[in-house]
Amino acid sequence: MNKTKEPAYDDSSFSEEEQLKNMLHTQCTLVQKVDQTTGGLQGMIEGAIQNFLGFATSSTSEQQFILLEDNEEYLPTENEEEEADVKSNIDA
Repeated sequence: MNKTKEPAYDDSSFSEEEQLKNMLHTQCTLVQKVDQTTGGLQGMIEGAIQNFLGFATSSTSEQQFILLEDNEEYLPTENEEEEADVKSNIDA
C-alpha cells in the first residue's frame, strides 16, 4: 500500500519554521474561504427572508382588493373582527 503525497503537502524538505508558515498560510486561506461562504449564505438567507416578507405583505394587501362576484359574500378577517370589537367596546 503506497501512499503518495501531493507536492504541495510533501513538506519533509522544508524546515520546521517553513512548515509552520505554510500551515498558518493554509489556515488563513481556509478561514477566508469560510468567511466568504458564510457571508454569501447570510446574504442568500437575508434575501430569502425579505422576499418572503415582501410576498406575505403584498399578498395580504392584494387580498383586501379582490372584487366580489354578485353572488359572493364578503367575510371579514379575524383582524377586522377584532377591530370591530374594539370599536364597539369604545363606543359603548
